Amino acid sequence: MKQFVIKYGIISGILSAGMMLATMLKLDSIGCDKAQVVGYICMLISYVPLYIGVMAYYKSNTQVPIKFGRAFAAGLLMMAICCAFYATTWQIAMPTLFPDFMDKFSAAMLTKLKQSGATAEAINKQLASMQQLKELYKNPILRWLLTFCEPMPVGLLVSLVAAFSVHRKRKALAS
Repeated sequence: MKQFVIKYGIISGILSAGMMLATMLKLDSIGCDKAQVVGYICMLISYVPLYIGVMAYYKSNTQVPIKFGRAFAAGLLMMAICCAFYATTWQIAMPTLFPDFMDKFSAAMLTKLKQSGATAEAINKQLASMQQLKELYKNPILRWLLTFCEPMPVGLLVSLVAAFSVHRKRKALAS
């Protein structure tokens, strides 16, 4: 399992980090709202190697069939490697390539809120929230942890789908 986890986790991580950088480089031209959508689509695409890796691991074990839990664990480990690549890339890129990211992100969020007709109270609440996030982002460890968690929901979903696929194939072979 180790070789599959490392190989496909690294491939997924390189894809994830590369697509995140490409999206961030286009942030000014596409805007924050579209960048978030593009970002999550890129995350989903970057997790394709995770799915392939779980299926390759399943196919490589002909003597002892892989069960759902083992396939899910392999997917989670690949996801962790991918998230580490993603977070480490952002940790390096944010202060060097995108030092004004938090200011741009905050301004975009406030503009969107104002355009939606939000009350002054809601705007002030969002402003305070953004200031708190900016403070958290100043701490590199917290920034890395927050960024590590960003692609996790997509990775969990892909890991579950891959493990479920293994489970269904196993059941189909048994009957």
